[in-house]
Amino acid sequence: MKSSTLHKHKNTHLHDLLLASEKGLLSILVLLDFSAAFDTIDQNILLHRLEQDIGIRGSALQWFVSNRYQFVDVNGHSSQCTRVNYGVPQGSVLGPILFTLYMLPLGNIIRKHSINFHCYADDTQLYLSMKPDQNDNIEKLNACIRDIKTWMTINYLLLNPEKTEVIILGPKNLRDTLSAQIVSLDGISIAPNSTVRNLGVLFDQDLSFKAHTSQACRTAFFTCGILLRSEIYFLRVMLKNSSMHLLRRGWITVTPC
Repeated sequence: MKSSTLHKHKNTHLHDLLLASEKGLLSILVLLDFSAAFDTIDQNILLHRLEQDIGIRGSALQWFVSNRYQFVDVNGHSSQCTRVNYGVPQGSVLGPILFTLYMLPLGNIIRKHSINFHCYADDTQLYLSMKPDQNDNIEKLNACIRDIKTWMTINYLLLNPEKTEVIILGPKNLRDTLSAQIVSLDGISIAPNSTVRNLGVLFDQDLSFKAHTSQACRTAFFTCGILLRSEIYFLRVMLKNSSMHLLRRGWITVTPC
């Protein structure tokens, strides 16, 4: 499995897409969405996979995953404890790592179809570059998605077609030659979007990142507006209370260096 998200200068899939566009090729990027992925992991499958495929074994690992219980507490009233047979502990350091190891066989399925992919925890992306008339590549991509769906069902994971996104990247004159419905999942055709959010970054079809820049500017202006209004409010409160200490502290806190 390829995971380059946290490695400096290793955003290789973006590099691949840019090179393909410069060569006059179209690229199809599919962002798969997994529903409640961390909550549906079968713990027995996970432990078996870690032992047989990875060679990780021992009581410490089994203790971390198995024999966990949960209950609901509302206003001091607690429900009965129920054993948790699926999922990995949320918010733990090992959670994303265990999920990635659970997903390892998926890489072999994707490679079988000669599709490029990148995975980071529950974010899985498929992409391929081609000429507009290479329709066999589109069928290859759809066959890969069908096999992914089958594997996920067997492994108690759910692929969500409603939140799975597709974007076509490359020269506009070539993009217009492709059908509007190129990817299907569970009989549902997924129409390509003009922008998609990829690990917090907005991708547009030209890879110009204008949409991401505009969004970042809007967020910055909105945040600055809140800070400005907050500064005026707190200055009024501090002046009303005649507290020079609070005034000095507030000025140091909100004034940029």
